[in-house]
Amino acid sequence: MKQIKVRVWDSFIGAWYYPAAILLDKHGATRLSDRYEWVPSTGLKGKDGKEIYEGDKVLFQMGTGEVIFEFGAFVLATDETNRFYFGLWVDGDVFDGVVVGNIYEDASSD
Repeated sequence: MKQIKVRVWDSFIGAWYYPAAILLDKHGATRLSDRYEWVPSTGLKGKDGKEIYEGDKVLFQMGTGEVIFEFGAFVLATDETNRFYFGLWVDGDVFDGVVVGNIYEDASSD
């Protein structure tokens, strides 16, 4: 079984957690409050070695895009209509781009 890597955003204190394991009840749900946001990893790293997660802002050859999960795949959205699939810029598990921020920590600057 493939392990799914996540990080957790705590919106109350504005901090990230990187859990080693997640406990689910018999219905597959957690018992955490709404202040926590589960954020899955894409399974890729940027060319600087940093893990890339959904919601990250990534600088790549075509500009800066936000990592979203759409139609069963992680993509970079540069605006409301343009989508770029990671497969075009991936060498093994390394993406030819760098994480420059994310929608959670950068939300106060928008």
